[in-house]
Amino acid sequence: MDCDNVVPMSGHFCPACGRPMRLALAIPRFGSFPELHTYDCRSCGVSLTEAAKETAKQTDKAIPRAPRT
Repeated sequence: MDCDNVVPMSGHFCPACGRPMRLALAIPRFGSFPELHTYDCRSCGVSLTEAAKETAKQTDKAIPRAPRT
């Protein structure tokens, strides 16, 4: 399969060569630290790590549960 026409599911492209990057490692959140994602480029070997985008489940603004009866 030709990788040049594939849009990565992560939405990340290599800053060096512009090819799609793959999610190589996910580190779970710990305390007040966010979840971290590491992406790598198989073509040129560049890696990048960034804080994962928060979901509603991870934030304090999550939908409150109904009280139990």
